[in-house]
Amino acid sequence: RVVEVLVERKNKDEQQLKGRTRGWQKVIFSGPETWIGSLRQVRITGYSHQTLLGEAVDRLSLIA
Repeated sequence: RVVEVLVERKNKDEQQLKGRTRGWQKVIFSGPETWIGSLRQVRITGYSHQTLLGEAVDRLSLIA
């Protein structure tokens, strides 16, 4: 499933980004630091405890 995520900051490990869905669920995914403060489409690939794990989706791939 693909969800819209507001990118808030880097995760604790400083390797990934952390954001929240419109339902206020935490999501961890990879992406550049320049995305902080923006809305991104993220495909949910799994979960760990109360956090969703995902990968950023290219907007052009959503059209196809």
